[in-house]
Order: sequence, then structure tokens, then C-alpha cells
Amino acid sequence: VMGDIETLEYYQNIAADNNPLLNQVDLKRQLAKQNANVHRADFMPQIVAIGGGTFYNYHVTGLLPRWAVGVGFNFKIFDGLSREYKYAAARNTVRRVEALQTKAEKDVAILVESIYNKMINYRNQITSIEASIAFAEEYLRAKNAAYLEGMGTSTDLVDAELNLAKVRIERMQAAYNFDLYLAKLLEAAGIS
Repeated sequence: VMGDIETLEYYQNIAADNNPLLNQVDLKRQLAKQNANVHRADFMPQIVAIGGGTFYNYHVTGLLPRWAVGVGFNFKIFDGLSREYKYAAARNTVRRVEALQTKAEKDVAILVESIYNKMINYRNQITSIEASIAFAEEYLRAKNAAYLEGMGTSTDLVDAELNLAKVRIERMQAAYNFDLYLAKLLEAAGIS
């Protein structure tokens, strides 16, 4: 069981940067923004520039110019509002993905907090079980001394041994749960 554990904010910050789900949603948001940019480009004019020249004009008539330059311009004035609809749909997709990203960030932060609190509870449980183990060991020592002096029965001694074994098993279970939730926390934070 680890004694020094970072704060909840530390794990939430790491999860905000490294969680695979959040990274996936961020990539979808970037794709949606690029899609909106593509549809916004339909409102811009298309400009083409071309040029050419001849470096060696052997056997070429004098009517052919040595250099040629051209510019083309294309702009749609009206296309039945399809550009506007496509762009509006792309912007709505961006808004939906951004809302999904915000919700995913909150969900991951809540998940990290929940797992962190469970892990801390098991660490605190281990601390309280340590006191129970000390008490059970002292109780066993007292029952063993009483049995050796003839003041106690073997049943009392066996009950004390079973009680100590039960408390040790509880500690192992709490330590196992602590490690399990630590692994879940690291996984949720994206640093497993």
C-alpha cells in the first residue's frame, strides 16, 4: 500500500491530458472543424494563375510569344442555398462534438474522483485494520497466557487465533482493493 499518493487534482489534470477517450473526442472535434472549414471555402472565390515560357526558340515562329501568363477567377453567386445548408450542418456538427467533449471531460473528472475516493477509503480502512490487528495479536497473547496458566480453554485460544486470521484477511482484502482501484485510477488518468 502506497503511503504517498498525489492529490485528486493531479490525477484529474493528467486525465484531462492523457485519457484516450478525451483524446479521441478531441480528434473528432478537430475533424469536424476541418469539415466546417472545407464547407466555408465554398464561399470563397477560386483563383487560378498559370504561366509559361520558352527558353530555347529554335524553329519556332516569331508569332509565338516567348512568355505567357494567365489568371482565372471563378465565383458562384447563387447555387440554391446548398452551400449555406452544408456549412450550417458542418457548424452544428462542430457544436455537437464540442458539447460531447465538454461532457466527456466532466465524466472523466467525475470518474477519476470516484475511483480516487474509493482508493483513499481502502487506504483509511487499512489504517484502521492495523489497529485491529494489534488488538487481535494482544488478545491472542492474553488467551495463550491464560491457556498456559490453566485459566482459559482451548476453544478461547482457537477463537482468538481465528479472530487474528480474520482481521489479517480483511487487511489483505483491503490492500487488494486499494491496488485494484489504484490501477483503475491510473488507467482512467491515461498513465497505466
